[in-house]
Amino acid sequence: MSTASLRIDYAQGRCFIRPLVPDDAMALFDAVSASMPELSRWQDWASADYSIDSARAFIDDSCGQWAVSLANREFGIFDTQREQLVGCVGINQINPCNRFANLGYWVSSLHTGQGVATRAAQLAVRFGFEHMGLNRLEIVVLPDNLRSRRVAEKLGARCEGLLANRLMFRQQAHEALMFCLTPGG
Repeated sequence: MSTASLRIDYAQGRCFIRPLVPDDAMALFDAVSASMPELSRWQDWASADYSIDSARAFIDDSCGQWAVSLANREFGIFDTQREQLVGCVGINQINPCNRFANLGYWVSSLHTGQGVATRAAQLAVRFGFEHMGLNRLEIVVLPDNLRSRRVAEKLGARCEGLLANRLMFRQQAHEALMFCLTPGG
């Protein structure tokens, strides 16, 4: 699949999202590496063995998913002014029968607290509802992940409760907060 066929831009404020391409591997590796202390608190994949090959593998898998109907959709988040990769947002764990999916996001430590995650997530939500025909997007977060909770709240996601054993993290089941977005609120 060509790079041109993967480019789907949605701009809002100071960021835009687009599918990751192989040329983004070093930028992805750099953003993750610079944010490893913060990311590793919430993401299993953010670990000491994360490498440029990890970034390449993630992008290769992501590109392959774009070739499949109603499959995971991962986007890089880019600063509009510098076109610098500052994070990722994705729609994944898709349930095609019931047309719902998970919404996940992270932003490099240098760009947190600036509304970038919220703006990028808004764009991904729009994509999920308008282009994928989803009926529901879920945001599942560990209760003490205050930044992710705040993004969910800014998106207008409804907190549906604290669910037992809902999230696997570091090979253990943890309780997690379930937030939900639906088309039209």
